[in-house]
Amino acid sequence: MNNVISFPATIAAAPVLSMPEELNYIVKSAPALFEPIKGAGVVDGMGFQNFRTDTEKALGMVKDRYTIVQNADLFDSLAQALDGAAPARALEGAKIKPATSYQGAQAFADIAFPQLTEDLVQARGNSTALTFRLLLWNSFDGSSPVRLAAGAIDGFCSNGMIFGSYDLFGKRHTKGFSQADLEKFVGNSFLLFQEKITQWRRETFAPIELTRAE
Repeated sequence: MNNVISFPATIAAAPVLSMPEELNYIVKSAPALFEPIKGAGVVDGMGFQNFRTDTEKALGMVKDRYTIVQNADLFDSLAQALDGAAPARALEGAKIKPATSYQGAQAFADIAFPQLTEDLVQARGNSTALTFRLLLWNSFDGSSPVRLAAGAIDGFCSNGMIFGSYDLFGKRHTKGFSQADLEKFVGNSFLLFQEKITQWRRETFAPIELTRAE
């Protein structure tokens, strides 16, 4: 859960996200067989069971319209989007913090970009460093859509905030996504981060009435 993977920037070649070992597993589906109904025999074809091929652990029941989105495919798509939309220095020293829950039914990656860190100085002189990050969610139990979000994390207290979110696939995983739209979201996220920093800096020095503070 606390494993953090770093990868260097590449100048001559296109940058590629390293696949965290914790998320490097394959999920497949098998027809689900239900308990026999008295007088009716076995009812099948009503759904599928997703399972990990490495551990053979069942991850969740889904309908036949459900499409599995592998973690590796998501990382490949995100790597292409970063290659086309990220600032040149963005991937230098970037870090991936992976996590899973329910034996892999849900997967998560927090990708921080230390080179895109901005200091936020408050009116009293205190300061904190906000680092740009992308958050990637995937699920194999049909509980949530595949989602990419952009945000910032406070380097002093590790609090995080999200200021943009994009659903790559619908909740049932039946709708694909456009690589062009993904690149647009990633590119806009970097710009939005800079805009948010400007906004937060302005707000830290803005006077506030006592009644509003209360």
